[in-house]
Amino acid sequence: MIKNKKRLFLIFGIILAFFLIALVFAFEGYLSNTIGHWTDKNEDIIGSRIIVLDVSQLEGISGPPINPELCSDKTGFCVNGVPISPTDNMFKTFVSGIQLPACPDSGQDTVYFEIYEKDSGIDAPGEDGQNDAIRVGTNKLNGKIRCSQNSITSTALALWAISIEDINKAGIEQDGIYEFYYKAITLENYEKIYDTLLKINITGLNTNLTTNLSTKWYDFNLNPIIGSKQFDLVNLQNPTPSADNSVYVEINGFPKQAQGRTFNIEIYEDDGGDGLDDSIRTGSKALSGTVDSEGKILTLWTLSEGDIVNAEQENYYEFYTKVVSGTQSATLKNYPVNITINGNVQEPNIMNAVGEWKNQEGFTIVEISIPQQHS
Repeated sequence: MIKNKKRLFLIFGIILAFFLIALVFAFEGYLSNTIGHWTDKNEDIIGSRIIVLDVSQLEGISGPPINPELCSDKTGFCVNGVPISPTDNMFKTFVSGIQLPACPDSGQDTVYFEIYEKDSGIDAPGEDGQNDAIRVGTNKLNGKIRCSQNSITSTALALWAISIEDINKAGIEQDGIYEFYYKAITLENYEKIYDTLLKINITGLNTNLTTNLSTKWYDFNLNPIIGSKQFDLVNLQNPTPSADNSVYVEINGFPKQAQGRTFNIEIYEDDGGDGLDDSIRTGSKALSGTVDSEGKILTLWTLSEGDIVNAEQENYYEFYTKVVSGTQSATLKNYPVNITINGNVQEPNIMNAVGEWKNQEGFTIVEISIPQQHS
């Protein structure tokens, strides 16, 4: 009896093992027995060492072509037959041990790679415990198959040049170390995650993106505003931007890693009379702009009659900006623009306003009964 039970357990274990193997193969296909590793630009395996890069070494927003082809020698990467010059911020994903019946056609995209950044902390800035997607979807890397001589065991690899946009997606790491890993996906939608980590220390990052900012103001034709800009009140009733109702505000001085990020640009009016500055464009009415490759934002502001009403009646208006992104902000009060308005601003008339009391259900209370107190 005992021997029969042992035999049944053994059979059950074998069946379960085959089931698990089949399940893994169902998800991973011919990637199931492969291993992965990162290499540097020279295809030297990185292993556990930490790569140090300065922020100035990173590519811009788009970077070099993310989907080049293998060169004719089947080793390096080319664009239109011209080899790509390797730089220190270029790395390669490798998946080796692929079993294929034959080598794919030259240049065929057989394996795709998605890049993620490991985000395990929940207390540090930019870390919420959710791994960050860096190159996924339409931005994933196209891997190429590099076959061995007998075409039995092959390798898939892809080229990745780290850009400013990649670091923006990864956020700010408290220790300065970014840990990247990748997922391989085949044309048949088999996929496998490789937990080998590419550890990179990015130096020169400015964690406060709103320091050292300044402002310049331009008219609708991008001529610098010198002195005071004049508008007629009647033109502020037209929502179509024109030289009669619009100005440009330029915010300068963003660090390189802020490229591609969008910031809210709030507008205030310096009310030196009572010391309470007026909110003109804040909240959902705030302007917005994206930092370009030169560390600048250029945003159009089409003034409305409501903006002037919010600023109250004055002989001239002194507008300034506040740059906001999450918990970071910078008030740029030292860089205002002076604007005068020809025409009388009509303040809202509340002399004939009527008020009424309503209950919690929103119905008007006609009569309120107050219980009498007995002595």
